[in-house]
Amino acid sequence: MNQFLLSIIIPMYNVEQYLADCLDSLIIKEHSDWEIIIVNDGSIDNSMDVARLYANKYSNIRIFIQKNKGLSAARNRGIEEARGKYLYFLDSDDFINIDVLEEMIESAEKYNCDLVSAQAEIVTECSSFHKIDTVKIIECANVPANIVISPKIFLEKQLISNSFQTIVVINLYSSKLIEQNNLRFLNGYLHEDEEWTPRAILLSKKIMYINKTLYYYRKRKNSITTTNLKKEKNFYDLKKIRLFLQKFYNENVNDSDLKLKLLDDLAKRKMYDYYFCKIKNAKEDKEFLYQNSYTLKNKLKSFLLIHFPQVYFKLRGEKK
Repeated sequence: MNQFLLSIIIPMYNVEQYLADCLDSLIIKEHSDWEIIIVNDGSIDNSMDVARLYANKYSNIRIFIQKNKGLSAARNRGIEEARGKYLYFLDSDDFINIDVLEEMIESAEKYNCDLVSAQAEIVTECSSFHKIDTVKIIECANVPANIVISPKIFLEKQLISNSFQTIVVINLYSSKLIEQNNLRFLNGYLHEDEEWTPRAILLSKKIMYINKTLYYYRKRKNSITTTNLKKEKNFYDLKKIRLFLQKFYNENVNDSDLKLKLLDDLAKRKMYDYYFCKIKNAKEDKEFLYQNSYTLKNKLKSFLLIHFPQVYFKLRGEKK
C-alpha cells in the first residue's frame, strides 16, 4: 500500500544556483500526501547545504546520497525509494507549475490513468519561478486533450504532426505501471529519456493529455545538451538507444501501422543524430536507415545522408 499519493524524484548534481527555485515551485502549496525525494548524485558544490535547509523545514523531503553515477542512476534510486501511488521526475535546475501537476493527479485518480502528459516551455537561463522568459513551447500537437485515450492514439497524433515528445518530465506516471513492467532508466547513457518514455507510453493502457504548461526547462549555456563537449558520447549513446527501441518496437508493437510509424520516426531521429553531432559518414547505419524509413520523405533523406552527406547537411542547415 502506498504511503503517499505522489513521489517527486529530483536528481541533484551541482545546482546550488537553481535548486531553491526548483523546490520553491513545489512547496508553494502544502501537500502532506506528497513526498519529495532528492538524490544527491555526488555534488561537489553547495547543493547539499541548500537541500538540507529545505529538508529541515519540510518533513516530506527526504535526501539520499550516492557517488556520482549519472542522471539515470539517480532516477533509478529515486524509483527504488519512492512510496507514492504516482511518480513524477523533476530536474533540479528547472521548475514547474504546481497547479497543472495537481490537475494531472486529479485526472489520473478520476480516470485511472497510467500516464498523464502536459506541455513544457523552454525558458532563458535567467528565468525563475517568479519571472518566466519563454523561448519555446513544447507540446504534443493535435493530441485530444482532457479525455482518456489509448497509447496508439496518443502516439499517432504526435507522429503524424511531427511532434512526438520523449521528455520524461512532462509526464506523470503511476507507480503500478513502473513496477509491473520493471521500468528503469539505462545507466550511463545520455538522452536516456528517448529510450524510457516510448516504452512507458506503449506499456500504458489509459493516457490523458492536458494542454497546459507543467514544466519550465531552463536553457543553460553549459548543460550537456547545449555544448559540444560530449559530441561523440552523445552520438554513440543515441545509436544504442535507437537499436534498443528498434528491437522493442519489433517485439512489442502488434499494430503494424503504428509500428511502421514508430520505426520511421526512429530513422528520422537517427538522421538528426548525425546532424546534431556533426558526423557526416552515415554508411555504417545504411541498413538501419533503409530498413526503418517508411515514408518517401525519409527514404529520400536517408539516401542523401548516406551517399551525398554534404548536400544533406547543406539542405538541413538552410532549413534550420
